[in-house]
Amino acid sequence: AIQDTQKCIMTLLGIGDPAPDFSLVDSDGVSHSLAEHKGRKVMLSFYRSAACPFCNYAIYQLKGRYKKLAWASNLDVIAVFQSTTEKIDNFILNSRDTTEAEFPFVLLSDPELITYSEYEVSEKFLGNI
Repeated sequence: AIQDTQKCIMTLLGIGDPAPDFSLVDSDGVSHSLAEHKGRKVMLSFYRSAACPFCNYAIYQLKGRYKKLAWASNLDVIAVFQSTTEKIDNFILNSRDTTEAEFPFVLLSDPELITYSEYEVSEKFLGNI
């Protein structure tokens, strides 16, 4: 367990450090990149699985607070899931009768964990606690 914890320690980006760019797709197959948000404040939020009840709760809490958060901070929010686009559709959007267009921020799929690796985000639930 100690080795897993040590592996989860990440090198944080410093103020002014460029964040690694990425390109991921949403459930409509539209590609989104971090570069599209250049010059803006971005909250990049990572989630384990669209099927995870804790992740679902967290994403809907963020959705409920989005307007106030985005307005107050002039902030773009990007949510990245380890799930496929189909699972994001099934567990996040369709389970709440919400469409991608109705969701206030972008939900991206990264089942190969490429962005997780670039940002040194652990894929293990206990590693993130």
